[in-house]
Amino acid sequence: MADTPTLARFVLGFEEAGTGPDGLPMFAEVIQIVKSRPPYLEVTNRATEADFEDYPEPYKLFQKERAGKALSGATGYPLAMWVAMSEADLKSCLARDIHTVEDLAKLAGRGARADVPPSILEMAQRAKRMVELQKETGRHEKRLNELEGQISALREQNNEFRAQLDAANTLIGTLKARAAA
Repeated sequence: MADTPTLARFVLGFEEAGTGPDGLPMFAEVIQIVKSRPPYLEVTNRATEADFEDYPEPYKLFQKERAGKALSGATGYPLAMWVAMSEADLKSCLARDIHTVEDLAKLAGRGARADVPPSILEMAQRAKRMVELQKETGRHEKRLNELEGQISALREQNNEFRAQLDAANTLIGTLKARAAA
C-alpha cells in the first residue's frame, strides 16, 4: 500500500475559538488539508506551512476557488452567486479563471473547444442568454426612468398652471364684485 499515491486537497473548515459572551461556542475559519490514500484512508487536519509546500498544485487550486468565491474585485455577476451553476461546474470554471457570468458568456461565442468540458460550454450558452436578457432589462429600466422624469416635470407644470388659474379666478371674482357695486 506504500506505493499508492497520497491525494491532497485543501478545504475551508472551522475550529472552536472559545466561548462567546452568551456562553455559546465561537468558531474560527481555518484551512484544512484532506489527505486521501485510496481505497479507504482519508485524514483531515489543519493545514500547515509544510503542507502548502508539499502540495503546491492543490493549494493553488484552493486559492483560485477561494478568490472566485470571495466576490471582491470582480466586475460582473459572480458565478458563486448564480443559482444555475452547480458546485462541480463552479469549481471547473474557477480552475479556469472564469469568475463572472459575463466571463462565462464569452466562451459561448468561441464554439466547441477541446480544453473546456461540455457542461461548461452548455452553461456558457445559458450565461450568454442571461447577459442578453439583462441588457434588455437595462434598456427598459432606462426608458422607465426617463418616463418617470417626464411625469414629475408635467406634474410640476400642472401645479403651476393650477396656481395661475386660481389667481386668475380670484382676480375675476374681485372684478365682478367691483362691477356689481
